[in-house]
Amino acid sequence: MKTRQVVALVVVFSILVGLLTVGFVTTTNNLANVSGNLQSVYERNLYELVSDVNDIEVTLSKSLVSNDSTQLKKLYYKLYEQCNLGQSNLSRLPVNHESILQTTKFINQMGGFSYYLFDKLNNGESLSEADLSSLNELYVMCVSIQQILNEYAYQIQNNYNILKDANLKDGQINTTFTSMQETGLEYPTLIYDGPFSDSVMYPEIKGLTKEEWNLEQVSNMLEELFKDYDVKRIDYKDETQGTISTFNFNMTLNNGHEYYLQVAKRGGIILTISSYQKSTADNLELTECEQKAEDFAKMLELENIKAVWSTKLNNIAYINLCTVINDTIVYPEMIKVKISCETGEIMGWEARSYAYNKEERNNTMPSQTASSAREKISKLLTIETEKKAIIPLEYNKQILCYEFKCTYNNYIYYVYINADTLKQENILRVIDTLDGNLMM
Repeated sequence: MKTRQVVALVVVFSILVGLLTVGFVTTTNNLANVSGNLQSVYERNLYELVSDVNDIEVTLSKSLVSNDSTQLKKLYYKLYEQCNLGQSNLSRLPVNHESILQTTKFINQMGGFSYYLFDKLNNGESLSEADLSSLNELYVMCVSIQQILNEYAYQIQNNYNILKDANLKDGQINTTFTSMQETGLEYPTLIYDGPFSDSVMYPEIKGLTKEEWNLEQVSNMLEELFKDYDVKRIDYKDETQGTISTFNFNMTLNNGHEYYLQVAKRGGIILTISSYQKSTADNLELTECEQKAEDFAKMLELENIKAVWSTKLNNIAYINLCTVINDTIVYPEMIKVKISCETGEIMGWEARSYAYNKEERNNTMPSQTASSAREKISKLLTIETEKKAIIPLEYNKQILCYEFKCTYNNYIYYVYINADTLKQENILRVIDTLDGNLMM
């Protein structure tokens, strides 16, 4: 299907900023001291998600029966905005991240495809038969998700506690989202140049070796890796077949702490570690937590891994590890880590970006000088630090930049200047929130 390139929706650069609340949504117990407020927030997010999906279904159904170009542009852009709202509410729910993969994929695809159709009509093009077919398939999926969510919302009683339910392995909220995984419905393959096309959502896997590990090898590795964690048992749970096939395990320590682990069959890379434990004391400095995260990466024989960003929140250190080559930070090869400031134990580990993007790098020598790039920075900004960095752009592109950390008006900014063209590729501002620092 021939299309014009879609205007980029959002520069995919959240990996720099540590938006770890998305990647680690199962850690709400760590905020038990404000559970009353969290309960209200999560309930609001849940009901707003249900409302969002209902709105998406209505708008999508209207688009299926309209043949007016002006009206369709309004509907597709409205769908795009509704999907953004739905994704925001979904990401804030205390749901096991494995349970919401399919729901997340639907909302992402629906939003990206809607903007693609809006942009296509806005450029004077007509919708193809393939476009209309994909819309109908997405509508079938939307109705299925809508029915499940509405039934769940209807069944919830007034005394329902979403926090307690989310921490139960067979809790109703996790079961509800898991049931969406088992509908048997297949998502359409959307062939378009938008940021949520399948080619972007599932890029080539570069960081996994072709060597297949067996269950015994992986089990032995985990026993050695966690030998100092006072492990009671490590239980093989099941396998996941997909873009990256994994062995899945439950691990229990003698102190009662429980972990969920996913290990890639190819190469034996640990993709996911998640824990429900609490961290109730601030015994370790942030630099000590960074070192523990780096040491864990070394135990996994991951090379040139350094902490490039970190923050503390509620006695937990949130750390972004990246490959650093020739003093160049490789942001696409990021691993997001959580460390208990009480015990120094790993509480979270997410390495899918690393698994997808790890490769030999030869593009760390810029053709332009740092001083030339510095001249492209606004005179309003005061430059605090400068580094080289490979950053991700839309459509899986990666480019070498100079990263300038700057200040202005008591705000911190990060400006990225292309190391070859001197074009400003991105600018981010640090936002202080109750949940730590975010980049926007």
